[in-house]
Amino acid sequence: MFDPEDWLQWRNPAVRDLVWVMLSPSLLHHEPCDGHACEQRVNHAWCQYLVQQNIDWLKRLDNEPRPLLSWLNLHQSQYLGRYFENLLSFWLQHATETDLLAQNLVVSDGALQVGEFDFIFQDHVYSGLRHWEVAVKFYLHAPEHPRAWLGPNPNDSLNAKLDKVFNQQLLLAQHPAAEQPLIECCGSTDLVPAALMKGYLFYPFDATWQAQQVATTYISDQHMRGWWCRAAALPELLAQSDDAWRWMILPKLRWLSPVVYRFESDVLDKQSLAAQVQQYFQSNRHALMVVSLAHIDDVWLEVSRGFVVDDQWPN
Repeated sequence: MFDPEDWLQWRNPAVRDLVWVMLSPSLLHHEPCDGHACEQRVNHAWCQYLVQQNIDWLKRLDNEPRPLLSWLNLHQSQYLGRYFENLLSFWLQHATETDLLAQNLVVSDGALQVGEFDFIFQDHVYSGLRHWEVAVKFYLHAPEHPRAWLGPNPNDSLNAKLDKVFNQQLLLAQHPAAEQPLIECCGSTDLVPAALMKGYLFYPFDATWQAQQVATTYISDQHMRGWWCRAAALPELLAQSDDAWRWMILPKLRWLSPVVYRFESDVLDKQSLAAQVQQYFQSNRHALMVVSLAHIDDVWLEVSRGFVVDDQWPN
């Protein structure tokens, strides 16, 4: 199972996120599944192998992260999905087992844009051309809602995302308009499509939120998990938490890898967190990501994470 203490070895937050892109558990499982071909899911063992083969490079990068930081600054974005893609692009360009051939390759049919390929690369492990559609997603379980799994912005849902990925995006190479750009880019239309979907699923906070459970037919039982609660329920949640823990409200670009924080000054006790959250929701409706932290080996290490949502969410 995914253990936050494994992340203590990575001192630079951007490098930690880079490793997380490959090493964190997939949201998608690889067992027989109804409707979606399981061979269209990136194999987690492949990702683990890529990390193992490049571990020395990663350690050097952690000691001297300027190449990665320069790359991220050059492609700076406020959007978490774009940040995730930029980290993956850095991986595919620098790993010895991959050659990145195209990113966001647009396919047009006359004046109509049919779609775009997220990533196309040469895979030297299995000797083939790979087409990856990628996403980093955060869904909250709302058992009473007809769509069941909703994003912090409830206009987004897990089922809608799965439908788009498997029934549209991964089929793009089959469109007649894709032939010419693929030949020009890659010299071939023979691509192996797969989805890489990372992220977390969040369960209503109660005594069972950490229990290993299968979220839906298509989701791995090893998925990363957290809790969620409405703002009015946060005081009760905090009352049940360890008094020695500290808390942080995470900006969106820090939602990927587990938090390892080395400074006492910026962490909050439970009373300070409750006050900040209460003040925030007096004038805001967007969900907040918060993490609980324990003091381990002279750092504050993430214990759990969760969303605090407006009392009217998802309405």
